[in-house]
Amino acid sequence: PGLDALHVDFSLARGRTARVTGTAFSSTGEPMQGLAMIPSYRSSPIATDSVGARTRPDGSFEFANVSPGEYVVQAARQRANQSTEGEFGAQLVTVNGVDVSGLEIHMSAGSSISGRFVFEDGTPPTPRGFELSPTRLDPDSRPFVGNATANANAYDDGTFAMYGINGP
Repeated sequence: PGLDALHVDFSLARGRTARVTGTAFSSTGEPMQGLAMIPSYRSSPIATDSVGARTRPDGSFEFANVSPGEYVVQAARQRANQSTEGEFGAQLVTVNGVDVSGLEIHMSAGSSISGRFVFEDGTPPTPRGFELSPTRLDPDSRPFVGNATANANAYDDGTFAMYGINGP
């Protein structure tokens, strides 16, 4: 703040903004509030901040003055514990200066992953000796708000479990 920057050029292009509207519901059908719209990682050359929506108690939402581009509208709930991701829903949206309406976000409670580690020498390390987390293949399925990747609960017998896993 307060500094002058000389010889900086900005290219501006005239473009029409649009509105993005729709509804969002939890996995149990409850109206959802607290959405975010972020630029799609697949196509956005510039990282920008997320845009918050105007939401209503019935689950309807509106993002106003959206610039042309590809975005992901996300709804998420906080995770219950370290081994459980929160509910999550996302929808890819292309904005090209025309209003986008009728978008529906249906959150998912996710899937569970469980199994057993088998070690060559037959003796598993203590549960604190390793960490297991899912890795998202699609960067647009990474929750921007209210959620984090689960860390599996690991047990002394070599079994593990994690819940609420969303995305590919």
